[in-house]
Amino acid sequence: MATEERGTAPVNLTLRQLKVFKTIAKVGSYRKSAKMLNTSQPALTKTIQSLEYTLGVEVFRRNTRSVTLTSAGLELLGRIEGIFEQLDQTVDSVRDVSSGRGGSINLTYVDFAILGTLPDTLARYRRYNPRIKINVQFASTADQIALVKSGKADLGFVMDIDLKLPSSFCRKHVVQEGLVAVVPPKHRLAERETIELAELELESFIMGDTWSRYNELIRDLCIERNFMPQVTHKAFLRDEMLAFVMAGLGVLVYPKCICNAGLLGLKVVPITDVPPVVRTTAIWRADAKNPVLPSFLREVKPM
Repeated sequence: MATEERGTAPVNLTLRQLKVFKTIAKVGSYRKSAKMLNTSQPALTKTIQSLEYTLGVEVFRRNTRSVTLTSAGLELLGRIEGIFEQLDQTVDSVRDVSSGRGGSINLTYVDFAILGTLPDTLARYRRYNPRIKINVQFASTADQIALVKSGKADLGFVMDIDLKLPSSFCRKHVVQEGLVAVVPPKHRLAERETIELAELELESFIMGDTWSRYNELIRDLCIERNFMPQVTHKAFLRDEMLAFVMAGLGVLVYPKCICNAGLLGLKVVPITDVPPVVRTTAIWRADAKNPVLPSFLREVKPM
């Protein structure tokens, strides 16, 4: 077959052409390939002729007894192996996404959530949905609302203290916790089984640098008990706060989930006169389109 100048026009190959070519190349026979593909030999011949015309080269050498690949045919066969593998993976992925078993989901969280039930939720979900990619990112509650609203995050785990959300949002309460005091191991309250918040009146308080709503909550609870907390140090990271406590620079009032953190020998004392006031809540957009989201939400179980 004489080759023709194809110019720069796009080459339009079909999956049918490639499948027929691959089958004949592997089997080495038009007759056997026609039987495998449930079609006729003339139909296969026409398909291969169309393929060769599109490529402008011969892919098979034919005689009365056998079919062998040309050098161009060998190159084509090597190239298309990956195409069919990727196609199979694509089909599996599409079916998995449709059934909620594949795809990806973007999650955001506050510190209280990652110390609480979120790790168990992630582990449980991954165990039953290993093909789903889970992307997680720390963000403040305000930033999470913005990320979910813009669609950059599918689901957020936020601190919910009288939290106002856009009308387009849904929420699911996860856990509500009481407070504890984190103190140095030799602190006067370190050996107590419980305390009341008022017993911290003379203490220096360590607070989160960006936890405005939580800090307001602690301040209001202290004011209810007739004192104003004396905040001497603020830090951005939890580990910094704990290091300040270890250094004797103050006490840290934190939700009960702090017990799940590495505490460097620090003592945690429950505060009994404050009810569970810190709530972790999952938030998402009611019109969210990610097909993975419903299956993940089923694993978010209120405590």
